[in-house]
Amino acid sequence: MAVIMGAFFLYKTSATVNLLSVKMLFRAKGFPEHAAHRCSGWIIWYYRKQLRPEMPLTATQGDSTAFAIGSFSYRGQGAQSSLNSILTDYKSGQFDENALIGGLCLLICGPAGITIITDPQNLIHVFTNEARTVFSSSFAAVLKAGPDKFRVNIPAVLENALSGYMIGPDTTAQGIQLVDQRCPVRVRNDEIVFLRSTLSSAVTDGRSLPGNLDVCIGEQMDVLDSVFGALRALVDESGGVDIGLSGGYDSRLLVLLAKRHFPDVTAHSHYHQKITEDEVIAGQIAKALAVPLYRCESAKQPAELDDEEFERNLDDTAAFADGRVIQDYSWMSVFRTRKYRLSVLRGARFAMNGLGGELYRNHDSLLWPRIHAREWIKARVFGPAVCPALPRAQLHSLLDFVQGKAGARLGLDFSGWISRNHARRYYGELYSVYGAAVRMSVDNQLAFSLSPFLDLRLRRAVYRALPHLGLGGRVERELIKRLNPTVAALPSTYGYSFDRPEPMRAIMKLALRGAVPFGVQNGLHTWWLGLTQTAAPTLELLSQRHPRVRRAVELMRDPAFGLVWERVVQDRVLLLRVVSIGLMLLKYEDCLEL
Repeated sequence: MAVIMGAFFLYKTSATVNLLSVKMLFRAKGFPEHAAHRCSGWIIWYYRKQLRPEMPLTATQGDSTAFAIGSFSYRGQGAQSSLNSILTDYKSGQFDENALIGGLCLLICGPAGITIITDPQNLIHVFTNEARTVFSSSFAAVLKAGPDKFRVNIPAVLENALSGYMIGPDTTAQGIQLVDQRCPVRVRNDEIVFLRSTLSSAVTDGRSLPGNLDVCIGEQMDVLDSVFGALRALVDESGGVDIGLSGGYDSRLLVLLAKRHFPDVTAHSHYHQKITEDEVIAGQIAKALAVPLYRCESAKQPAELDDEEFERNLDDTAAFADGRVIQDYSWMSVFRTRKYRLSVLRGARFAMNGLGGELYRNHDSLLWPRIHAREWIKARVFGPAVCPALPRAQLHSLLDFVQGKAGARLGLDFSGWISRNHARRYYGELYSVYGAAVRMSVDNQLAFSLSPFLDLRLRRAVYRALPHLGLGGRVERELIKRLNPTVAALPSTYGYSFDRPEPMRAIMKLALRGAVPFGVQNGLHTWWLGLTQTAAPTLELLSQRHPRVRRAVELMRDPAFGLVWERVVQDRVLLLRVVSIGLMLLKYEDCLEL
């Protein structure tokens, strides 16, 4: 039998596990009752995707049972056929990772124990406790499983605050790890085994593509077509795909590729009380492509919510976001709730987003062949406005922590100088996996959800385009032009269309940003921030309205975290992230030592 899931919780029957708390958590996530399967002293609870409860996806494979979570295609097949083929190939020793597209975690239960297979990029996350008695697709479920409280992982919390995500295996809690093929764990008597990837080293191929820009664009198009073509059967059996559409590069490239390969494509944009430029441009793109565009319902801003609404949304977000805070996805925003995501999907059962598309352009303004890793992380990973939020000594300690993990994950030395290719790999294999992919893991609880540009096959190919990126978005712009010149000629939120090079004013700005060494940029920003003491107005409004925000601020101002609060309040994104982390810690204070 093979079953596709929206979530799973695996525990050792002899362990002490707070099963009632785990059950209540999955109920809060919106899952109905679980089904259970026993295997070699372990029990797996599995939950079907919430919007695909009708999917049977069953097949007999001798004495083996497979459970899969994620959105994937194997050998270009649909969901059930893909899962059946993976199981068949695994049992015969012929599983081919090169034939896998998308994000996957597969549990194969057999007489000898359980084998866990994750996709080479680890786009679908799996967590375990220190005793290796619990494994789950949900961080919050491992947190709730206890039985004792966990200590807060302060360095990881600060990494989360300054960068927006945490590089694995760290999580917010000491004693809970994110595990995958890069960070496998050993379970006593090999009752659970992680299948090691044979492709892990292949992603290090960053050789430049010889030839001119046309050769580069041709190669990128071929690889894009192969990935999107392989997803056709999966999209078709899901009834089409829905895409979030904006006025930028990535969603435009995504919708053009979707229209090229899938017959049924819809799109949505977010409604605001005052119509934004993004909405106008999204409407123009949708009209040019004859794609139905849905304008999502207007949502109140956090400061507009009364306390009852705020608490209700916080409960929804805490469960749906799985106790994780990423990027600028504030826990206080209605846009981040499960309820809002359901309203966006409407009848759709497959969603795609353009996360990761920034690697098709020089979004980092990289010009120099060699880059000082620490100054680059301060400038582009943390952000120069964010770094002063920690005292100098603590900032350097955090940088040692992050650089050490980055080097370990990538197999590179991140302690000194790095190349432009290494900086691209940081985005392609760390930010993509530990930042952007969190959204995939969360959204897959509801329906099929993919960020196609994060796929390993595309990651490997796009590194070879680095010499052709220019200062701005040349490669992505040329891809859009090749797919549809009419859509390329439409305006963008950058202030120019994509059917011609960036205007001189944009080139000069990008050149200046790329030419000034990152250390100088960081120093200038720090100097400027020292002259401006203005706080972002967000905090005062929220604190006045919501007691829980005041508690979160009080918690995050604790000397244990060491944050320089007068600097935290100067940057809106950092402030929302720090307050969201505080709200998360309070929400799970029954599981954490605060």
